[in-house]
Amino acid sequence: MVESMYVNADEFVLTEEDLNKNIRARQTALWNKIREFVQYVNKGEILPALFDDSGKYTGVIETYKDKLNNLISKGTNSAKLDYLYQSSLTGQLKDRSKLTLDAYNAWFLLKNFDRMLKATFGKGISIRKGMADSFINAESNKYMFGDTQKLSHTWRDESKDYDESGEFGDIPRNIIKTRQLYDKEGKPIEN
Repeated sequence: MVESMYVNADEFVLTEEDLNKNIRARQTALWNKIREFVQYVNKGEILPALFDDSGKYTGVIETYKDKLNNLISKGTNSAKLDYLYQSSLTGQLKDRSKLTLDAYNAWFLLKNFDRMLKATFGKGISIRKGMADSFINAESNKYMFGDTQKLSHTWRDESKDYDESGEFGDIPRNIIKTRQLYDKEGKPIEN
């Protein structure tokens, strides 16, 4: 999520217009995972796009909400989800299982998108009043950069060790988490 919101092809997103464009692209990618699942399970049925060519939201989430809840939740009880997640960790997912897991995750993220965004970025991203938990058209910049100017939160005490990452705001911390770290010899550090 961090990669697609603030860093695009190793370039930082600097404008709210680009931020909103990247967020819509992320939402579209999630929706396309659901479309692929439905097309596979329902033998070729193709759901409409999330946004039309002009960037207008199509209303497809509300239109297909009940159908998708039933289709995606069918066969995804907690035991099945646990199995799918464990299989994904070992690289043993079959095509249908991968589509199911991807669709389940995408559907969960889309239904809770703004809440997940706030949980991930904290004050790093804010949402314009009256636009939370809704999809918007391309010309509306729903998401804004939040107040992230304050980097230091505490006075330092020389007698105490501290973790520098605690001093960063939500955005720099999340960007740093997504980057490969290297030791002083230039070798990648394993997580």
